[in-house]
Amino acid sequence: MFKLQLKNLDKNLIINILIIVSLIVVFITVAMSTVSFESSSHKDKVTWEGHTFFIQDDSECSVTDTTLTVTSNHKAHNIELKKTTLDASDYEENIAKDHSGVMKMKYNSTHSFIAKKDLNYGVIVPTDSLGGSYADIEGNPEIIEVNGGNIDYMISFILSSTGGGN
Repeated sequence: MFKLQLKNLDKNLIINILIIVSLIVVFITVAMSTVSFESSSHKDKVTWEGHTFFIQDDSECSVTDTTLTVTSNHKAHNIELKKTTLDASDYEENIAKDHSGVMKMKYNSTHSFIAKKDLNYGVIVPTDSLGGSYADIEGNPEIIEVNGGNIDYMISFILSSTGGGN
């Protein structure tokens, strides 16, 4: 009857078919793992002050008009955001006094995030209120003070939030 004769098939055609099938399998595997990771990496989203924050599975969140507090069994995932007017003493002590380990990052089109690595402390401050250095904040702008258990997690948490503009 019917016998498939591999001798008559072009070897390049077989190799090309195997490569295409392999690429499709790899693509499907990557797509499935990405979708699985995205759906399981955070359990909740919370919106506070016009920003949407992603809350990890291991964490609980509480929100008031002035604070967003995330607590976890993992100390590194604990974080508190507190809306306030600039408390010159906290800012002066934590950031302006010593610039070593201070990082300034763009948060959004209107705000910057300034963090001090060794203190796990940072502030979200209006960019237009910043003068020539970290110590030069003009006026008494409304800021968000950020305290966390781990600076790397804190930066990731803040910079992965969406929305805002306040």
